[in-house]
Amino acid sequence: MFSKNNTIILLLDRSGFILFRDSLTNVLRFPFAPDIVANLDVVNKDQLTNLVISFIEKNKINPGIMVVLLSDATIYEKNISILPQKTQSSVNGMNHNFNHEEEIQQYLQNIPFEDILARVIKTEKNSMLVAANKDLISSIINPFIKKGFVVEYVVPSFLYGQNLNITNGLTSDIARAVLRKTELLKVANLLIGQEHINIPQDSQRNGKDIEEKPKSIRQFILIGVFIFLAIVLVVMLLTLK
Repeated sequence: MFSKNNTIILLLDRSGFILFRDSLTNVLRFPFAPDIVANLDVVNKDQLTNLVISFIEKNKINPGIMVVLLSDATIYEKNISILPQKTQSSVNGMNHNFNHEEEIQQYLQNIPFEDILARVIKTEKNSMLVAANKDLISSIINPFIKKGFVVEYVVPSFLYGQNLNITNGLTSDIARAVLRKTELLKVANLLIGQEHINIPQDSQRNGKDIEEKPKSIRQFILIGVFIFLAIVLVVMLLTLK
């Protein structure tokens, strides 16, 4: 269980994100410029990363546990019917029914993003397939992770019902209400089955460095063989003379 006093709420919307923490006097807003993020697509990832890091440093936001709320404008959702538990399967972190697998995959293929976060979320009334642009979410939270934050939950805000009206943005009251309903955070967490979203960019680069090392070794070996053959050729020429 995370400490509510150390938890940060980030509401991601189409126009930017809003950040709340008890230690902050006001909510902080980060608007998206059209040349950086447009229609939920990341146009310039490097610039977005730098701006988010600058935003963290400028506002002196200390690392903590982070909960990301996705506004209705940032997600795709579809009602689905679920049959008994024995007929269910799990694919890509989503629990769903064999009879609905084709329907789910077809719906996900029509979402206009190359990489998505998706999960079937069960509620008391129905089951909902929720999907969002993974590239956008990763581009927002990776700079926070790089600065020492821990992102534990990414959840759609509609699960909190009409009692929490997030249409006009995030307020301190809404943020505290979210933290009081921790059971919803666990049930609706889109990060389940999506562990690689929490890999910071530095870690990804380290992986690339590991892949590049064998290539460098092969290059040195080839250069060494070439030099050796050249020496042998020179010796043979001198011997013939």
